[in-house]
Amino acid sequence: MKLISATVRNYRIHRETTVRFDEHRSLIGGVNESGKSTLIEAIHRGLFLKARVTGDTQKSMMSLHHAGHPEVDIEFSVAGKTFRVNKRFSGQSGITQLVEVGGNVWHGEEAESELNRLLKVDDKGGGRGLTERIMQQWAHLWVWQGKSGNDPTRDAASEHHAILQRLQNGSSAAIMQSDRDSRVAAYFARQYEQVFTQNGKFRAGSEANEAEKACIEAEEKERMCKERMQRLEQATLDFESSEQTIAEADAELSQLGQQKKKIDSNIEQVKQLQSLKNQQIDTYTREEQQEKELQQANQTILDLRGELNQRTAELAPKRDKSNRLQLALAELKQRVTQASEKYQLTIQKARAIRQQHDLAQLWVARFEFQDHSDTLSTKHQKVQQQQNEIERYKEALNKLSPINENALQSMREIQEQLSGAQAALKAMAVGIEVIASEHVIRVGEEEAKSGNSFHLNAPTDIWLDNLTHLRIQPGGGGSLETTRQQVQTLQKQLNSTLDSYAIESLEQAATIIAKRNQIEQKISTLQSALKILDDGKLNEDYIHIKDKLSKVTAEINRRAEQLPEYIAPATRSEAADYFDNLRYKLQQADTEEFETKAEHDILAKQFHQAELDFQTGISDLTTNDQQITEKQVRLNLALEMYGDDAHRAKLLQQTQYAKQQTKVRLEQTCQALETLQPEQLERDQMRIERALAMQEQSRQAAIMQRAVSQAALRLDGSEDPQAAWSMAHARLQNAREQFTHVKRKAEAIKLLHQLFQQQQKQLSDRFSQPLADKISAYLQGLYGAGTKVSITMDEGKFRDIQVIRPSDTVSLSFDSLSGGTREQVAAAVRLAMAELLAADHDGKLPIVFDDAFAYSDPERVRTLQRMLDLAAERGLQVIILSCNPADYAGLGAQLTRLDECSST
Repeated sequence: MKLISATVRNYRIHRETTVRFDEHRSLIGGVNESGKSTLIEAIHRGLFLKARVTGDTQKSMMSLHHAGHPEVDIEFSVAGKTFRVNKRFSGQSGITQLVEVGGNVWHGEEAESELNRLLKVDDKGGGRGLTERIMQQWAHLWVWQGKSGNDPTRDAASEHHAILQRLQNGSSAAIMQSDRDSRVAAYFARQYEQVFTQNGKFRAGSEANEAEKACIEAEEKERMCKERMQRLEQATLDFESSEQTIAEADAELSQLGQQKKKIDSNIEQVKQLQSLKNQQIDTYTREEQQEKELQQANQTILDLRGELNQRTAELAPKRDKSNRLQLALAELKQRVTQASEKYQLTIQKARAIRQQHDLAQLWVARFEFQDHSDTLSTKHQKVQQQQNEIERYKEALNKLSPINENALQSMREIQEQLSGAQAALKAMAVGIEVIASEHVIRVGEEEAKSGNSFHLNAPTDIWLDNLTHLRIQPGGGGSLETTRQQVQTLQKQLNSTLDSYAIESLEQAATIIAKRNQIEQKISTLQSALKILDDGKLNEDYIHIKDKLSKVTAEINRRAEQLPEYIAPATRSEAADYFDNLRYKLQQADTEEFETKAEHDILAKQFHQAELDFQTGISDLTTNDQQITEKQVRLNLALEMYGDDAHRAKLLQQTQYAKQQTKVRLEQTCQALETLQPEQLERDQMRIERALAMQEQSRQAAIMQRAVSQAALRLDGSEDPQAAWSMAHARLQNAREQFTHVKRKAEAIKLLHQLFQQQQKQLSDRFSQPLADKISAYLQGLYGAGTKVSITMDEGKFRDIQVIRPSDTVSLSFDSLSGGTREQVAAAVRLAMAELLAADHDGKLPIVFDDAFAYSDPERVRTLQRMLDLAAERGLQVIILSCNPADYAGLGAQLTRLDECSST
């Protein structure tokens, strides 16, 4: 069985989504929440859930966005035939239809049963828990999102019998176990259960358990006696050892105390010398700093005197340059002022001309807008006339009946049929004419007189003076009645049609249609002419030009108030000439303004540069003055702090002499400290203190041990420990001999039970090994050659998957694997079982993975594709749903994106 296509309608978020499947490999991609899981759930329910399901299951499929009941169409192939199943999940009115292309069609329960037969599944019934039961249909083939890491043998529980059947059919011979073998195995199993627990320990109350307990008690008694004997012997030894340790510790403590006193004295001397050294270092540092400070002061005074002489010499030429720049700046300022006044005059002149120019330009625009407005107004009046005429014709058209040529033709056909039926009826009718009569004659309910004639098309009674009663039977039989009914039906149909249009006859209908055609032709002609006049924007253009005309008129009036001497032009030509004249004047005025501005800008730039040069010179002079003043202040301050040259020289000589004396005394102190070796004294002090502490600790421990040994000897010395141990040892030997005898018997039972279990396991392995080999073949493409899988069959069911990868030293159970590895191993197990079960489905089965490798990294997903491709080559139809379809690019699968095949 393989899926060909599926269409889902009104199913949750899907309005209508169609997906076609490749025969071997299909990849369905879409972002999260795009409906991938919903789509594959709908296909699963279309295959396995009855259409007439009700309750929460049916409600869960309903769409909150689209009207209509959920519906699923699936096309699939079975045994070389193509089938289409359609299910509409609408509660009790649900519909199921199964169609064999080119063959039978089944509906309702019959279709559900036939579909179950084709898919080889059992009917799951209804009621509570239906959703969970349906999810178990093909659970080994349908890997739901979030469940890919579950143990696949549980999902395939319902298929274990079919898998065993395929494995047994594939084995070389039937595997059997005799009834006698079973009875013997059961006997030893019962014997084993009486002696051992499930954990392999002796069962409570059994002979072996009692012997083991007696042996353990004897061992405990013997151990206690032996420990008591050893404890007393050890207490004696400990007492003697502690006495010797105390004496040795007292002697060592005395010697170490004398050494400590000598070291403490030397350390005190070192502290005094170190304090003296620190004082001498501080004195030497102060004298050295004072020497540096005096030398630096002398150098600073010399530097300040040199800089003052240099700055004073550089100042005179800078003052001369500043005076020259001030004279040039005054002359440039006067020229800039004259150029600025000239520029302002040209600006005012150009402004006056520009105002007149702008007003003249507005007048030209006003004349143009007025002409355009007059043209649109004329066209607007013609359009209005055309529209009024069209409305009059439409009113005349609405007064006529809405009959058309099709209705007239239909009535003509009915009339022709009626005329034919009436002619046929008249031909079959009997004609009676009264020529002369002396008696009263009644034809039916009507009295007949001389000269009357009648056409009878139905049985009619005739009476002569109520004495003679005749019945006329017209010819034609059944056809006469049929023809008469046909005439009545056609007449009724014709009258009904005429009444619906409120007309009396076909002639009136033809006249009305001719009038309607004439009026519609006139309306069409007028509308064509109207389109030529108005393209739909006439009214908008007319309003727009009116608005422009109003605005330009208002602007003219506003600007005319600023130019009271301006004379308004009388014509468009006069306005254009005046505008051209002003435009020429404005160009001249703009040129003059530009030239005067350029002249002004050049002078202004020169003035600005001269001003900057002058300010720079002034700033430089000011800076020099400030620097001279600052350096003079610093020189005066240095002389005030350190005195004149003679005083500073004398003070420097005194400081250098004192520094030399301090240095000699410091070297003497350092020599005395080095002789005492302070670092060695500190280590000696720590060593002696540590030795004292350890000796004291040893002495206290020995005192404690002596007290403990004395107490043990006093409290535990009333009984002979050697005799008690000898008796306990003999009892232990007897208990061990008894336990060995009982244990040997129990181990024999255990060995026989294990032998029978091993033989039964070998029978089980002959079933499970082919399945394990198939799983290993899939995983070797993932983890490398040498990957092995074992799987146990217990009571007809597979369980306990164990994996050994080349990188592992021991086998790992399925539950102990990481999340990603569980997904991969579970997929291999599902593929292997599907490959076995496919033999019952013409070697073909679909297997669906809905985001099944969420815990696998991209590199592992790429390797997985080798396993999936192998399954496709072996006949399985691999269908993958993923929010990252790019991860499966290497599979070479047919890609379908939900956003390209669905309408929402």
